[in-house]
Amino acid sequence: MYKRNNNPKPGVAAIILLLAVCAAHAAAVTVSVDAPEYVSNSSFDAAIRIDQVGDMDSGQFAISFNSSVLNVTDIKGDIKNGEIGGMEVPVENKYFIGEDTIGLLFNLPGISGVSGSGSLATIVFEVVGNDGDTSFLNLSDELLVNTEADLIDADWIGGMVTIGDEALPPVLPLAEYAVTVYVKNIDDDRMDIHLLIDGADKGFERISSGRAKNYGDYDLEEGVHRFTIRWFDPDTGELYEKIEEHNITGATTIMIRTDEHDKEVEGVSTHVYVKNLDNDRLDVYLYIDESFKDFEDRISSGYTQKFGRSDGYKLTEGNHTFRIEWYDPDTGEEHQTSRECLIAGDRASVTIYTEKHDKINTPVYVMNLDDDDLDIYLYIDDFFKDFEDRILPGYTRKFGESAVYCEYIVSPFDTREFCESNGYKLTEGNHTFRIEWYDPDTGKEHQTSRECLITRDVAITLYTKMQDGDADDT
Repeated sequence: MYKRNNNPKPGVAAIILLLAVCAAHAAAVTVSVDAPEYVSNSSFDAAIRIDQVGDMDSGQFAISFNSSVLNVTDIKGDIKNGEIGGMEVPVENKYFIGEDTIGLLFNLPGISGVSGSGSLATIVFEVVGNDGDTSFLNLSDELLVNTEADLIDADWIGGMVTIGDEALPPVLPLAEYAVTVYVKNIDDDRMDIHLLIDGADKGFERISSGRAKNYGDYDLEEGVHRFTIRWFDPDTGELYEKIEEHNITGATTIMIRTDEHDKEVEGVSTHVYVKNLDNDRLDVYLYIDESFKDFEDRISSGYTQKFGRSDGYKLTEGNHTFRIEWYDPDTGEEHQTSRECLIAGDRASVTIYTEKHDKINTPVYVMNLDDDDLDIYLYIDDFFKDFEDRILPGYTRKFGESAVYCEYIVSPFDTREFCESNGYKLTEGNHTFRIEWYDPDTGKEHQTSRECLITRDVAITLYTKMQDGDADDT
């Protein structure tokens, strides 16, 4: 199995639920970005409007913008709850996905849901660009769920904002961006697949079932481009073509998937979804009855990804085993979870949840029980972590806090480790904490250690020992 080589976090429990998820057969709901077309102020509101929704319970979406033109400076204060029919729509989670995308999850209290028109949230954007600069406000990773746990069909419409007065024509310089194109074969046969961009043939690759291939990087002008793949399927003996249009507004990666064409197979149409409960983007592999079925890359934290083609996997009635595997960069390990489910009827849905592997905040304190000012070194699991000088007798010093001013540190440097005030991030399990110091009374170095089981946020306190000139070294 493919394994990404990143960094290390541990585990909670996995949950797998068998849900009957059917798309709601009502008229499609419209969700749109309501923002001014031209902005001359230092900030503006962008409301996410929703029109004529019925029995909505919860949902999610992400909004992307040009970070050199717009910014959200206070993600907690600048994202406000929505309102539908006089009922507040609480935004329960809001977080950055990179520097130019924000994810939002909302959930109505209780089980009665809400119906009508209104807004899902309002976002306050700060203007950081110049007159004539333009930013798209694109919606993605969208999901609406009703009170019956069914998906709600919706049309999601983005927006565009230009900095400056409407009387001034927007300055749109012709720009080119690097676009990386992957093609994934979700058919059960190995096939030669041709790629065309705006009608120009870019060649073909032979791709095995369930695999994706990089066709290369292409410099494309800003705007809408047509991506076409063509292939011959040996199961049906026919040629196929799939066309997608993508609006290129910056450097990006595009994944185009073939359709699956098998000989007619009878069985229960089984739709499989995977929800990522971890705090990292994950590459997830799906197996059904120990047979590899599909791979989806970079599923965002908190999001649900559908596997397979639109009509699901054809399975016989009876018990089937669904298993997912993934590599977690926090723990540096591969993980998996599985469960046997009874499949029956005309249609079934299975949702599988990844496990959550986080590190635990562990503040460390050292109390000086000696009668001298001491310089103390801290080690965790035999790795040097920190040094504090001249701890006064009888005083306690917290380790791990930094004097670095975070606001002066900018990208590409990751300042999270320097600016943490909640201690050290440790995996669940046993850890050894050791301190070393030099005592002027004895003229020797001393140390003491403590082994602790870390299972939740907890503070660790270590104590120096009282030493004088006649004491033995410990």
